[in-house]
Amino acid sequence: RVATREELGGMPAPLSDNGSSPEPRAPVHVSVVLPCLDEAGGVATAVQEAMQGLRSAGLNGQIIVVDNGSTDGSAAVAAAVGATVVTEPRRGYGMAIRRGLQTARGDVIVLADADSSYDLRQLGALVHRVEQGADVVVGTRSCDRLEVGAMPWLHRRVGIPGLNLLLAISTGRWFRDSQSGFRAFKRERLIHLGCTSAGMEYASEMLLMAHRAGLRIEEVPVRYRRRKGASKLHPVGDGLRHCRLLFRLAVDGRQVTRRTRYRSSS
Repeated sequence: RVATREELGGMPAPLSDNGSSPEPRAPVHVSVVLPCLDEAGGVATAVQEAMQGLRSAGLNGQIIVVDNGSTDGSAAVAAAVGATVVTEPRRGYGMAIRRGLQTARGDVIVLADADSSYDLRQLGALVHRVEQGADVVVGTRSCDRLEVGAMPWLHRRVGIPGLNLLLAISTGRWFRDSQSGFRAFKRERLIHLGCTSAGMEYASEMLLMAHRAGLRIEEVPVRYRRRKGASKLHPVGDGLRHCRLLFRLAVDGRQVTRRTRYRSSS
């Protein structure tokens, strides 16, 4: 099945300078996708460490920075250190990811933040688990690997555990760090899930939809550092969108289950 334009973010395929479809390029095994909004202070480090991670793991790959409306020169910084930069004018973490998936040529996608909080030299460990059979691998920010000051107390003790609990109620599975932005997954598996969230809630939707589809999801511990620059997280607004999303998907899931049971009994 070929993914629809809507599944890939609703954007047309990239064109060459003369307006025609681009010529086929050499295959890429791994695409590292970095959503970016005003991350001039950290994006160069993120790109460079991703390159180091690919090299040290012996992986053929590309680095894609999805500029989501930066005004601080982030796109130029990323391009200067060798990243492929694409633009997504529609604001939102989920929108940027969906644009990145459309651009990516890799069989395996590594997703991370552009603020250098994740040490992307670790990416080989996540990709290796995908190569061993996992469909989605989440880099869990374990307490013993957190740099001092990397995560506010409220996020660590209230926000993330609360969203973990909501996701557990929706899926029946407990994730240790459902909000980690450092993930690796098989591209073809993910684009067929139909994730549509525009904002930060995309992180929860991905796991819920992957679990519902019966995909194999694994978690591995990763180091987490203090970010460079100001956080784009809005605890109240983002939290409410997560809650609405999980409630809606849980209700939809129950309705589908009831319809399936009814048909089976008739």
